[in-house]
Amino acid sequence: RARHSSHLFDKLLQMTDAQSKQQLKQLESDMDALAAQQSAAWQQLTVWSVDHEYDGVRQDVVPNGVAAKFTHKQLSEQGASSSSFNAHSFYDYQEYLPQLVSLAHQVDDEFHKSAHKIFGVNTRTKKAHLTGTTGSGRIRYDRGPVKLMVRAKAKAENDYFDQQFPTSACVLDLNRCAFVFDDMATLLSALDLFVNKVRHYQSGNIIGIVRHKNTFAQFSESPDYADIKLNCLIKGKTNCIIGEVQFLLQAMKSFKDRAHNLYAIQRQKEYYE
Repeated sequence: RARHSSHLFDKLLQMTDAQSKQQLKQLESDMDALAAQQSAAWQQLTVWSVDHEYDGVRQDVVPNGVAAKFTHKQLSEQGASSSSFNAHSFYDYQEYLPQLVSLAHQVDDEFHKSAHKIFGVNTRTKKAHLTGTTGSGRIRYDRGPVKLMVRAKAKAENDYFDQQFPTSACVLDLNRCAFVFDDMATLLSALDLFVNKVRHYQSGNIIGIVRHKNTFAQFSESPDYADIKLNCLIKGKTNCIIGEVQFLLQAMKSFKDRAHNLYAIQRQKEYYE
């Protein structure tokens, strides 16, 4: 029975892999069409960047960020660990990370209200319209939930295991939202407006941009999901926390949603091996 189940899963996995390649090919076709319609905007999008004052961004190095109560060296000198207890991991994931997640929940509502206000997002429809752009001007807002503790811990353990203690300080997307656009011209105009609003302190509790990541630059060489992520400083009552604001095209959003469902199947591969 187990062998039969494994055989069926192999068939499903083959179909999933084929579907993934088809979806990627469709994305490339959709993006080629958009780039042909707005070639100047596409060129601008692939090189877009924004100045910020930090190189190595972490939750514990930004102004009023959440600082660790202990250094790695202090915990080692205290002899807090034993053969059955790792004091560094315990503090990192059971004390420091929960403090971050608690702060993320405290600022989350105001964070989304601030994001809404920048573009005048309708709280009922989650839509807005941007004037002064050569594009459609249509914007859709996607509110992301505060990242679950278990997922934040897994990210810290898997992605940042080689980073400075506490590694949880490298998780920068506990608070997150996305602005989705039909076309590149509107996306670029929205980016400029967002940056200007933040720089002139007209963005509520979003008070700074500490890092950006533009993956559109790699799309021509290696077609795949791409967006622009801005890691923003969010002001709380006593501490600040870094969150993430995504700017993406509807073509990318559709691809991402389909790919997520296929990836859920592909992740089960280890179970059957």
